[in-house]
Amino acid sequence: MKWGEQMEITQLNNHSDTHLTYPDTLELNKVLTIIAGPNGYGKSSLLMGVKRSIQDIYKEEHKFYSTFEVETSTRKSTIDSILSKPTYEQPNALIFTYDGYKENDFITMLGLAGCTYSVKLERIKYSEGQLRILDLKRIFDLVDHAQQVIKNKDIPFVLLIDSVDSGLSPDFAIKIQQMIHQFVNHNASSNLRILLVSNTYELFQNWDEDKTDIIDAQTFEKVHFSSYEDYVTYCQKRTSYEERIVGTNIYRD
Repeated sequence: MKWGEQMEITQLNNHSDTHLTYPDTLELNKVLTIIAGPNGYGKSSLLMGVKRSIQDIYKEEHKFYSTFEVETSTRKSTIDSILSKPTYEQPNALIFTYDGYKENDFITMLGLAGCTYSVKLERIKYSEGQLRILDLKRIFDLVDHAQQVIKNKDIPFVLLIDSVDSGLSPDFAIKIQQMIHQFVNHNASSNLRILLVSNTYELFQNWDEDKTDIIDAQTFEKVHFSSYEDYVTYCQKRTSYEERIVGTNIYRD
């Protein structure tokens, strides 16, 4: 992996849990890269491959935290403890992750080890869309906090966002897009790279081309959607739901 004005992630095929074969190199030339494709197209698998590639490339046996992963449940005091160490003991890379599907499971299953019972009760008070906004604010706040604390300014920051738009009405999807757009502008000159998985047309609109790339999840080629119908056609041409689930029964009577 190379970090600089052009960031490259390699060895994805060595860290993927999918049957897909990715191109050799994923170039992250902009602050934000949005990953497009229909359900079952490998978008989330690509994010997982990126995370594992970073963890493997930056692994050092003598460091307890070669890479440090931050989630919404991570406390700022934990970040302070890790990043306030001498430069030679600090992580080689920081990976921030947000998975809206996983966060929603915390409510329904009440199985969040990193959160107190009171936090779980607070989450129940809000709708799915409201929680996505609150969670996104939280992970953005943690990124900003880490950037203020860290001593080694050359350490790469990667933010992986998945399922942030799942199940949202258009108004909430537009709000999410506006929040991410503002955050991208705020980090235009930083070492941060954001990878965003989207299934919602609204999240593919109104980006600054000098800060954002939209790519196909399998080919990494740049894509553009001039209309909602254009996006629907793109997804329909690439869908694989019939070969994956038609005739399949995962339930047992």
